[in-house]
Order: sequence, then C-alpha cells, then structure tokens
Amino acid sequence: MAQKDDNKIIFWILGLGTIGYGVYSWWKNKKGATPTTPIYTPPDKDINGRVYTTYEKRVMYLQSLLQVAIDGIAGKQTNLALKELYRGNLSFGEISESNIEKYISAMENKTTPYHLEMKATAMADANANSQKKVLAIIDAYKSNANQFIQLNPAKMVGGAFEVYKVSFNSAANDWEKIGVVRLVASRTSRDGYYPYSYSPKWNALILRVNDGGKYIYTAINPDFVQVTF
Repeated sequence: MAQKDDNKIIFWILGLGTIGYGVYSWWKNKKGATPTTPIYTPPDKDINGRVYTTYEKRVMYLQSLLQVAIDGIAGKQTNLALKELYRGNLSFGEISESNIEKYISAMENKTTPYHLEMKATAMADANANSQKKVLAIIDAYKSNANQFIQLNPAKMVGGAFEVYKVSFNSAANDWEKIGVVRLVASRTSRDGYYPYSYSPKWNALILRVNDGGKYIYTAINPDFVQVTF
C-alpha cells in the first residue's frame, strides 16, 4: 500500500476527524483571508489619480484583513484593531514598512495571539467531545453482553477505514503508531472489534481488533464507530 501523509490520515480518520476537522476548518476561516484567496485587491490610484505606494497598498490589504476602514494609512484605528488581536502588545511595534509583512503573514496564517487562543480553545473542546464519545461507546458496549461494535460503512473511504496500528508505550503512558491498517465495516462478532480505551495523543478510540485470531490495537475516530445489537 502506498505511504500516506501522516497529517492527512490524522485529519480524516483519527482524533481530528468529524469533530476536530470541522473545528479546524472553522478556526482557519474565522477571521481574515487565506494566503491563496485574498478578500481585497488594493487599487493602483486614488480618486485624484495619485499612484499609491507599495506600502500604502499593503496597508490597505492589512486593513481589509482587519476589517477596518481602508485608506492606506496605518493610523490609530488600524493599530488599535491589530493590537486587539495581539492582546494589547504589538509584537513588532506599530505598523510600519519594516514590519507590515510580518503582520499580514500573521493575519493570513492565523498566528496572532487571538487566533492561537481560538485554535487552542476549539481543539480543547473537540478533544473533550471526542473523549466523551469514546467513554460512552465503551460503557454501552460493556452494559450488555449482546452488544457489539460496528463501523459505519457510509464513512468508509475506498471501501475501508485506513487507521493507525498502535502499541502502548508505558514510558510515555500513551499509544504510539507502529503502522497503518485497513478496517472494513462488515465485522459483526462481539470479539471482532472491542472498544479498549481513549487515547489523548490521537484523540481517538483505541479499538482492539481480532485480526485472524490475533489481537491488534488501532486508533480510530469515535464518530465512525457505533454500538449495536
């Protein structure tokens, strides 16, 4: 099987699956434009025909990202709006020709203190929700001897779920990736899939899998798992 990019696997199958990827997408698009999709293109001249300098045009672009009045002048209003995102302390000083590209980059890439705080909060909420789902799956499975785990076939990609094969690292007190395996949604025996624990590292359900009579452990997004009769 071709090697997959780790980040892509994490996003669609592990802890950043349905919960986390949605939060991540929301965070990325919460405020301002992306580097590839600017929301504003500064004009070349003013209404009197004067040609704007490169710096003035970059100020206009930054102002569009900050959603303040666009005039090409990095004055009090523009600096105050930016200062809010930097929690009152502009890291590179007030906007100038020497630092404007740093501020534009921070806005485009969502790396201002405000954006980082929002990301951390969103991811913490996603992790908490995922952990609750994992614990609910484990409790439901254990509450009745006739219940078993089933994977949702509607969420398979290419006829299977591609997930991390993991092993518990006692030194790190968490699960470590040791490979990648493919799971299908057709297993229905109680011993086929067993909800084992929650992994904070992967923000995922650790699912014990009976693989031809041998147990292996995998990390999977709990949104892809259900307990049924």
